[in-house]
Amino acid sequence: MAHRRDVELCMESLEDIRNIMNSIKSLAYMESRKLTQRVENQLLLMKSIEQAAADFISFSPHTCTVDRLPTAFILIGSEHGFCGDFNEQLLQRLQRTVEQENTPTPPLIAVGHKLSTRLDDHGVSFTFIEGADVAEEAGRVIRQIVKAVNDLRRRVEGGVRLTALFHRHAPEEVAVKRLLPPFQHLVGVKPRYTVPVLSNLPAHQLHLGLVDHYLFHVLYEIVFTSLLSENMCRVRQLEGAVRHLDERVEVLMRKRNQLRQQEIIEEIEVVLLGTTAYR
Repeated sequence: MAHRRDVELCMESLEDIRNIMNSIKSLAYMESRKLTQRVENQLLLMKSIEQAAADFISFSPHTCTVDRLPTAFILIGSEHGFCGDFNEQLLQRLQRTVEQENTPTPPLIAVGHKLSTRLDDHGVSFTFIEGADVAEEAGRVIRQIVKAVNDLRRRVEGGVRLTALFHRHAPEEVAVKRLLPPFQHLVGVKPRYTVPVLSNLPAHQLHLGLVDHYLFHVLYEIVFTSLLSENMCRVRQLEGAVRHLDERVEVLMRKRNQLRQQEIIEEIEVVLLGTTAYR
């Protein structure tokens, strides 16, 4: 009797855990649906900005200077768990990138509590920024990133180049994107028009305006894209966990039924023995 009750208590605990995980999975799925549309809109906006920049730079390539400044990295990790090796993949990609650029101890800006925990475990120095739980918190994260970048550029003489590492969902990979200086890949692109862009601003001032506009929206694209990938990863992980719990509950249910059958047999035997003794 007591053994069957232990099995039933274990089943109840697993059911509670299963319901909690299923609720988290549902929330992650709903958030990913919302983020999918925002990422698509942001990509269209970034395409327009880069096209405008290409039209301008094709006639003013001198505004895009190539410098030899040290590189700082922005790492967009996860704020919470249940997303597998999401942060480990990010750190592995960072290590390969650092080796390629030959910068042993680059300045790091880490977004996400779980990512910061991994960096602490490795004894790495970094600037921590609390990550976003939902899409509506992206603005707060971006403001903190901009503040951290400005603080870093004031500390480092001559400034820094800025590179972001973040997860993409389609294709599923850790992306490396150069943020500052921007538009380097647009130098030498064949112009769409035969006449330069007509502007009331000097070329240098127009370029600075484009850079500010680009940086603001590319950070939104990166944060939204990473958050979408994080939620999709969480959905996959929790689907596997819920399926495993369902299988475990099913095994315990069969065990409980077997124990109950044994109890019934024992009760019948007791009744039969009592009847025989009475005769």
